[in-house]
Amino acid sequence: MGKEYTCFIVDDEDLIIQRLELFFSELSHRDRRFVLVGKANNGLNGIEEIIKLKPDIVISDIVMPRMDGISMIEQLKVELPHTQYILLTAYSSFEYAQRAIQANVLEYIVKVPLREADLNRALDKAAGILNEFEKRSRISFVKRIRT
Repeated sequence: MGKEYTCFIVDDEDLIIQRLELFFSELSHRDRRFVLVGKANNGLNGIEEIIKLKPDIVISDIVMPRMDGISMIEQLKVELPHTQYILLTAYSSFEYAQRAIQANVLEYIVKVPLREADLNRALDKAAGILNEFEKRSRISFVKRIRT
């Protein structure tokens, strides 16, 4: 079956959360790699839950009350450097795009309309990167044992 990647959603819009939950439940029939482990409706709750659950992939909205998605990611990166972050946005503003790039965000997806193809591509890309991290840490682990 291969490796499982845990995913977490942060969005303040119930409709988007429902849409993503549906996306993951349909995805699980085709591709068992991605498992949704939790959700939060703002950045502050998101940080708390994500630090607890340590998901592989976080899909987050940018504009949310109490803490925006990019600020949340900037804080999480310190604790979880290998987690991959996918941003959803209703705004394709340059300023957000710039901040997202600086925060080292993997993908930036416009959520109106939210296209499943974009999500699939972003998840695949995240899995590829996580897989590389794992290979590298296995190699350095083996090297440490041998030396």
